[in-house]
Amino acid sequence: MTHSPSPELTEDASSTASVKRPHPFLELVSSPYLLSSTLICLGVGSHAVNGIVSNAVLPSIIRDIGGQDRAFWIFSLFQVASIMSGTVTGTFKGRLGARSLFVLASLILAAGSLLAGAASNLELLLVGRFLQGFGEGMIVAVIYAVIPQLFPERLVATVFSMTALVWAMAAGVGPIAAGALTETWSWRAAYYVNLPLVLVLLVLAVTAMPKEEASSQKTSRKDLDMLPRLGLIALAILIISFVGEVRSVAEGALYLVGGMVLLFLARAWDRVAASPFIPKTAFQLNSIVGLVMWIMLLTAVSASVRMVYGNAILQSLWGLGVTEAAYAMATLAFAWTIAAWFVANTQDAKARARLISIGISFIALALATMALSLHLASLPLFVFACILSGVGSGLSNQFLTRSVMFSSSQEDRDRASGILPTLTNGGIAIGAALASLLAAIFGMSSTTTEELVTAQAATSAGPTVFGIMAILSAIAALLSFRLRKHLTG
Repeated sequence: MTHSPSPELTEDASSTASVKRPHPFLELVSSPYLLSSTLICLGVGSHAVNGIVSNAVLPSIIRDIGGQDRAFWIFSLFQVASIMSGTVTGTFKGRLGARSLFVLASLILAAGSLLAGAASNLELLLVGRFLQGFGEGMIVAVIYAVIPQLFPERLVATVFSMTALVWAMAAGVGPIAAGALTETWSWRAAYYVNLPLVLVLLVLAVTAMPKEEASSQKTSRKDLDMLPRLGLIALAILIISFVGEVRSVAEGALYLVGGMVLLFLARAWDRVAASPFIPKTAFQLNSIVGLVMWIMLLTAVSASVRMVYGNAILQSLWGLGVTEAAYAMATLAFAWTIAAWFVANTQDAKARARLISIGISFIALALATMALSLHLASLPLFVFACILSGVGSGLSNQFLTRSVMFSSSQEDRDRASGILPTLTNGGIAIGAALASLLAAIFGMSSTTTEELVTAQAATSAGPTVFGIMAILSAIAALLSFRLRKHLTG
């Protein structure tokens, strides 16, 4: 590796404390971090906007090229491809170098966007979406992996809180931009707009991405199990994602359990592989990395119920329009950003550990509050719960991710950092399947109506479904207190 950290990366604590610096957010948008910050924002922003815009233009796609019965695959293939590429990024970063891998990912994103935009039928669109997902997943994973190289340790937590602002902006601008592009041109513009973005990403890859030498390690026979392992993970996620499409509770449960078994087998296989995808200490309850991964996974699983049903409930129960519901849900992202701003300058290890446990507890409390808001049919209480969840994420997320990066061994750092967004995506897929299954069991969703959730179902079954997911989030909160002991002990 030829890239060497800036002097700030090696400065000792006493010198850091003696220098008066601007707020970390302001420092990130100033020299020498401006290009690196721009790279992070555009890479993460591309992933955020693509998901939001694709959802917004879906009706136009169906009207133009058909395929309503297969619309599920437009999102599922993107998600599966994103998880696949994110899983292998940590391993291949060490072999190809961050810059080469980022360029490759950007070109794959461009190819997928071009194919999706030009698609004359759903089959070509699906291939394009798969390539888009593969490129996007790798871009975000590379970004996470190089953050410790691009920024001094004291700024890393703030970098992650900056990405929350990007998501908030995407949530606010995405639906409007999608509507404007569709009305003035076509839904195809939602995919073509990635092409100029890729050009910018390629320029930033050369100017801001750390230059690393490719590893001299060659692929051996022991590495040949990478492809079947990756295929097993992809199959597992695809099976889990399909739960929401089945109409039978028993069939849905079978898909969910089957997918989880395949994931367990993939993890067991990875542990003994010559070139593992996942850190050695992943999911171990006696390690910082393992605890953080459990916390992030459970938080993502539990939050998915809000992501799947939140907008529908706001529209059916309280009569909000599509845009109004989107902005009500976006209060979470804005609250996340504001909370992250206020704690971004926290340098004390004990204070950071305390903020993690407080934040995760807030997230669990927020889901329980959402369950109560449905029982009471209270819109203000539901929106308050969204804000509380955002505050919890803002207080904790940046320090969770930072703790993984700087507690991993040098050998595992790329894998541990790069797997974090993939872990979240996987958790959301599992959670969405679980939420769909619970909704079917308790009657929150029904095949007898065109609505995803009716007002009556939201108030009668919604509290139970949201309450169960709140319990999973509460388990994450309990683990955060265990993590706190590890971080401060």
